[in-house]
Order: sequence, then structure tokens, then C-alpha cells
Amino acid sequence: MPDLWLLTYSFIAAAVCAAVGCIATCLRGHSPNRVRASGLHLQVLCGFVVGIVAGLAVQGVVPAVPPVTGLDRWLLIGFPLLLSADAFGARWLSIPSSGLLRLSAAAVAAPIILYGSIHFEAVPAVPLLPGLTAGGLFTVIAVGCLLVTMTALNDHSATEHPLLAAAFVVLTLQVAAATVMLGGWIRGGAAALPFAGSCTGILLASPGLRNPLAAVLVIRWGVWSLCGVVLLGHFFGRLSVLQSLLLLAAAVTGPLLTLPTRRIAVRFRATIRCILTLLLLALVLIPAILQFLARMKPLLSEWSAWTKLPGS
Repeated sequence: MPDLWLLTYSFIAAAVCAAVGCIATCLRGHSPNRVRASGLHLQVLCGFVVGIVAGLAVQGVVPAVPPVTGLDRWLLIGFPLLLSADAFGARWLSIPSSGLLRLSAAAVAAPIILYGSIHFEAVPAVPLLPGLTAGGLFTVIAVGCLLVTMTALNDHSATEHPLLAAAFVVLTLQVAAATVMLGGWIRGGAAALPFAGSCTGILLASPGLRNPLAAVLVIRWGVWSLCGVVLLGHFFGRLSVLQSLLLLAAAVTGPLLTLPTRRIAVRFRATIRCILTLLLLALVLIPAILQFLARMKPLLSEWSAWTKLPGS
């Protein structure tokens, strides 16, 4: 069983360190020119990375060098590659070129995470990808499509409610972490909490930044974190294809769902997005809890019978 207090401390440490890091680096206000925008991007990125490192340190998670597991490759290669491409594109490239760079990094990151999965070592089922099941292939395609969609979100394309959309991305990431842990892979799910905590810290510090860019960055980085959790959870844990797709759908419901602007007021559009996101998350979390309780029922019955033995 996971240590709930340790996980809570990890989440709080990541949030506090990320918020403090953002506030400490963003000393002056933000002007609308591109140079200052790229500077703010890098400052928020520093706070985000500091929060993740602090959260992982509280858990005692130290990736092996050279990386051995899929989680090690995600922490040491995959996610740093995405963040590096994002930072380089924001500082030195135009908006279309930076989007293409992020897309290229995402295409490289997925095979790095999946290297060594049993889905690639089993009996060949797909000629081009030996051993990959139909469900696994479908998940890879879904994650790739999601990365392509999120790559189109640049620093100037915010939604009607960027803070609300970012908050639901963070909530989706937390639900994904809980679902992976309930499935039996405690280490993989727990390692996702510092990512969610760091995103939360940036959102807490965003009012002081006086710019919606921070929320857009949280959406992008949070969805990338979620894609890593989904890939790891499906190929190395017990996350099903349906759960993976529901989590991915919940992540894009807030930022990308398009509703008729003439027939539905702004506040009602936000309410509809909230309801749809919460419904998708409930369809993931509630069955995961029920399956976990069903697996634990025999153990709880044996423990209850042992405690009722005479003289115990």
C-alpha cells in the first residue's frame, strides 16, 4: 500500500517549490513583446523543473543512470527532451517552427519510453511493430494525435478560461496517477504526483505573473506529463485502453472543446466543459476503485478472520 502522507508531502513540496521558483525568477512584469515572452517562458520552466525535482526527492525517487526502466527513461530522457525543445523553440524560433520542433521531440520521446516493453518482445502481431497488440497500437495512435493537437497550442492561443482549463488538466493528471496506483503499479503512479504538484504551484503563482501564458504552459506541460503517465501505465502497468482514452479525452475537453458561441453563453460553455471533464474522470476513477476493492476483498476477509481467532 502507498504511503498517503508521503505522497501528500511530495505533492505539496512540488507545488510550493514551483511557486517559489516562479516568483523568485519573475522579478519584473511582463510586456507583450516576444523577447519578454520568451523570458517569462524560461522563468516559469525553471520553477516547474524545481518543483518536479523537489517532489521526486521527497519520494526518494532517483532514476538509474543509465536508465533501466520505462520510468527512468521518461524522467531522464523523454520529458527533458520535450521541455528542452519547448524552451528552445520559444526563445529562438518562430511560432510555426517551434511547434514543429515540439512535434519532432514528441515523436522521439514516445519510442524512448516504450523501449523494452513486453508488447514489443512478444509474438509478432503487427508486421511493422512486432508484438504490439491492437489495443496498444490504438493507444499509441491516440497519444500521438493528442501530442499533435497540443503542439498547435502556442504562447498566444489561450482559451476562454485558461486557468480553469489548466486546473482540469492538473486534475486529470492526478486521477491518472491514482488509477495507475490502484492498478498495482504504485511507483509509476506516485512519480506522476510531483508533475501535478508542480503544475499546481505554477497556477498558484500565475496571478502574480499577470499573464495567461503561465496557464497555457501548464496546459501544455500537464498534457505532456499525462501522455507519459498513460504510455507508462498502459505498457508497463494495468491501465486499460479504455481508461487511457478516457483520460486523454478528459485532458483536451477543457482546452480544446469547441462549442457554439452564438447559442451558448460563456459561463454555460465553461459549465459544460466542467461537467464533461468530471464525467470522463468519474468513468475512469470509479471502476478503478471498484476493481481495487474486489482484488483486496479476499485479503481483507482473511485478515478479518485472523483477528477473530481465539487468543488473537
